[in-house]
Amino acid sequence: MKNKLIYFAFAFIAITIFSNCNPKMVINQVTYVEYNQDLLTLRVFGAGKKEKGAMENVCLTAINNVLFRGIPNSNISDPLVGLDEKEAYQKYPKYFDSFNKEKRYMNFITSTTLYTEFTKEKGLTNVTLDVKINITSLRKDLENNGVIKKFGF
Repeated sequence: MKNKLIYFAFAFIAITIFSNCNPKMVINQVTYVEYNQDLLTLRVFGAGKKEKGAMENVCLTAINNVLFRGIPNSNISDPLVGLDEKEAYQKYPKYFDSFNKEKRYMNFITSTTLYTEFTKEKGLTNVTLDVKINITSLRKDLENNGVIKKFGF
């Protein structure tokens, strides 16, 4: 309950402040929910021009946080890739090109559940989803493609 209150307070303040700065600027928010049997569940707020774009944005935000930022207070507190995002894209362009442009990141998302309904604001569709990511499969894919070293080697 306390986490939900903090989340909503932060979301309200961030949206209020930043919506006055730039109407097209969207702050994506990621909150840890649970980690259960290789599945990490994150609650993610995002936006897009349409519902599909908003959902894709939310999923990519969730994956990028796992890869490059880590998820505080979870089993994935350290980022899987560990390099900064720009460096990783330069070092492994082929991998991240297909990962993003071909939406391969969706292979690691086992489910998405609406946490809030879609809303329209200033020409954008906003949504908050609970996103489940198969961390074991994502880590194995990164290892098989040489982006990260195999665990224990």
